[in-house]
Amino acid sequence: MNEIKAYSEIFQISRTDSESGLVVSSRKERDRFVHAIALLKTANSEETDLLQSLEGTDSELWPSSPPLQQVYQQEVDGDPVLLGVGMAGKNHFSTSARLFETDRYVELEIESACLIKQDCPERFLGSTYTVADNIAVSTQQDVAELFNPDRKKLGELVAGNSTRIHVDAGRIVTFFPLEIQSHQATQWKYHLRLERE
Repeated sequence: MNEIKAYSEIFQISRTDSESGLVVSSRKERDRFVHAIALLKTANSEETDLLQSLEGTDSELWPSSPPLQQVYQQEVDGDPVLLGVGMAGKNHFSTSARLFETDRYVELEIESACLIKQDCPERFLGSTYTVADNIAVSTQQDVAELFNPDRKKLGELVAGNSTRIHVDAGRIVTFFPLEIQSHQATQWKYHLRLERE
């Protein structure tokens, strides 16, 4: 089941099968939207927080996540999608978050891009998340598995082509492009996969 909800300055999309699914919420804080990702148990509508985007400030030219000042929601080929755009300095950022199902997964695909119009960052370009307190993370190469306190696997984060994942002390997850292109668009992509029950 797909669902799209709009509130004043809050957007939410969800995708569930008969047992569980994912919810992506985006809410305005200061000058940009923060997004959170949660696991949803269909039977009792219980949500388990997984990740929340870590945002920068309006004074940072290279914030820790794309600074999305505008968010829109729609359906694309029957899938719920959040689209966001924004700027930091002269650089333009965009992000799409699409929820869909395959035979094996309920999946969230996030694609971001930055059209770099001023010098490339020396520090960081990518997307950063804090991991919820009750979630553990285990990494192997470009996959990070998410576990509940009982060590039951909840899902996995997978870096897309030309994207890397890094987990810092099990609490901060970053996705970043392998190569940054000055004065053109640089893209990075990643997935959260929830195995269908």
